[in-house]
Amino acid sequence: MPAELKYVVIVAAVLVVVGIATYAVVQLFGNRAGPEGAVSAGKILQRVAGEDTCHRAPEYPYAIDEAHWIMQERIDCTIERCAAKRMAHSTLVEAGRIVPASERHVR
Repeated sequence: MPAELKYVVIVAAVLVVVGIATYAVVQLFGNRAGPEGAVSAGKILQRVAGEDTCHRAPEYPYAIDEAHWIMQERIDCTIERCAAKRMAHSTLVEAGRIVPASERHVR
């Protein structure tokens, strides 16, 4: 293989690695807060509840696996008092993973 071609291959490989690393960093640490001026569901729930909560809800919606973890981690909290658990519960209801007791008899 000619020396010039080796340098081209090395530069191309370095660029691919840098691109992958950049993508990974953006995915891990990117802005999950949503569009500018948006109000998070957690803040809306806190405002509606009008009470202090034991655990604050995040500024971004939970993913389904995060919501499951929060429901297990906050086992002693109630969804009426805990904003984090309330948001996790809402996420799981919307995803069809939990059916609230008031809706079970309807199905």
